[in-house]
Amino acid sequence: MIDFVPSTNRSDDQIRQLFKKHVPEVASGLIQVMSTAYEPGYLMVAVHSRARKTDPVRVFVADEGLRVKLVAAELQRSGKVHVVLWNQSPKAFILNALSPLGTRLSESQIELDFEKRDAWLELERNTFFHLSDKERTRVRLVSQLVGWNIRLVPVGS
Repeated sequence: MIDFVPSTNRSDDQIRQLFKKHVPEVASGLIQVMSTAYEPGYLMVAVHSRARKTDPVRVFVADEGLRVKLVAAELQRSGKVHVVLWNQSPKAFILNALSPLGTRLSESQIELDFEKRDAWLELERNTFFHLSDKERTRVRLVSQLVGWNIRLVPVGS
């Protein structure tokens, strides 16, 4: 089992202010930055739209990701910026944030302990034992982004 525990994100307010500056839909309140997570080389942002017809992820990555690149440049942080769709369901939110892991994940693979804010994610043994450093970093960031301890557990043969 591998545990990922969320850490405190000191630059969350700074990141939110920069998105307000560079994304008019955030400044107007149409799109909300729900949470952020940062590690050197990686920034994750969870977004939500107040309008059903507006895709908040698409708003952020429009124009070949120019808005996100402007924020990253102002933060003087190079590297990957991932914008993910926020969801009030912890399982759905975790799956949205982990979707690029390269394996199909479903809500049935996640068990939650709401009291402790622990999420156990069952991965096939082959996937579990072959997680790259980049994928482990992503899981750490997702843990920070969603505010839950994520525990990866190998299953199957």
